[in-house]
Amino acid sequence: MATAHAEALSMRREAVEQGAAAMPPEAIAPAGAFLAHASCPLNGEILFVGPGTSRGWP
Repeated sequence: MATAHAEALSMRREAVEQGAAAMPPEAIAPAGAFLAHASCPLNGEILFVGPGTSRGWP
């Protein structure tokens, strides 16, 4: 059982590394700056962002 758990964690690590490669900081920083700016019209919304997709729920 411990081996299966370790394998599951290593698969998760791979997924995180793939996600990080697909969304480097220089691609994300402009969105962060926009969201932190005083003129940003978004307030109290939940955002979901991933490689090639974004959605918002008011």
